[in-house]
Amino acid sequence: MRYGHSSKSFRDYQSASGWWSKRAKRRPKKRVIHHYAEPIFKSTNPWKKVSREPSGHFIFRLLPFIIVLWAATLLFLPYFQIRNITYEGLKILKPTEIEDALRNKFLKSGIWWPRTNYFLVNEKTIAEYLRTIFSLQAIQVTKIFPNSLAISLEEKISALIYDSGTDYYLLDQQGTVIKYLMSNTTEYSTTSTASSSSTIFITPANNVSTTLFSSLSDTTQTHVPDFRKLTKEYGQYPILYNLHSSTTIKGQVLSENFVPALIRLHGQLERARLGTVYYFVLENPEAGVVVFTNHPWRLLMQPLNAHEEQINKIKLILKDNHPTNYIDVRFGDRVYWK
Repeated sequence: MRYGHSSKSFRDYQSASGWWSKRAKRRPKKRVIHHYAEPIFKSTNPWKKVSREPSGHFIFRLLPFIIVLWAATLLFLPYFQIRNITYEGLKILKPTEIEDALRNKFLKSGIWWPRTNYFLVNEKTIAEYLRTIFSLQAIQVTKIFPNSLAISLEEKISALIYDSGTDYYLLDQQGTVIKYLMSNTTEYSTTSTASSSSTIFITPANNVSTTLFSSLSDTTQTHVPDFRKLTKEYGQYPILYNLHSSTTIKGQVLSENFVPALIRLHGQLERARLGTVYYFVLENPEAGVVVFTNHPWRLLMQPLNAHEEQINKIKLILKDNHPTNYIDVRFGDRVYWK
């Protein structure tokens, strides 16, 4: 009888014979196909290692890990950390002031969480924060990929620099404090003097008559604003020193009509070429201001009165006279000079 060996008889895939099998001379059993019509292909080989085809379940299990790794790379990679900040529209504010505020609030590097990351920085939140701590008319914050911020702002219209005698402040056109600038230390002392002066009466036809007037006292000054430093640091703003300023500077310190009038007076004096205006000294708004220029004489003027008339009187005095101390044009047609 002849045996028929089938490819499915598992002979090729059966495990190797052990030492005991060889010693006992045991021979593996032969498997015989009883009938060729038998479904032999449904049999399974217990020794054959079948390699499974790749399944999509492994990819789905790996996908969350890939997403977490990708997000961590975007968050912690130094390439996406905000490092550069550009500014546009700065006048009084300094870049260091804004940058310090942002570093302390938003761009402060955390131990576990990268707050300076480009994708985590919120432009609207930064804009609202800067609007609350600085006097700004408008502001726009834009992120520039991959690690920059662009800040475009418009500061509130500033009016003048206010000198309280100990500190400098920036006021708006309503006379309200916008910002503290710095403290001042420049002071000097003088003494009062009494001497003769001239009184000039000016008629509408520009007829001038002079009368001697004696015993006019000069105003004693104990403080000089550091106008050169202020102009260099903050620009061509009128500087007003108040002799009777309060020690607590907060809110509105000057009337709404006085500040615009003083700004207009400053501009008209510059255009009239009567000299470079250094600063104004205020004792009482109703009594006017003292204007200090690059000339040895001072101008006593009233910002609340007509500016052109006062300037024309000053020009008329300078045409035929040579004052060395002051020119007072606060009292209508009556002009005093020394």
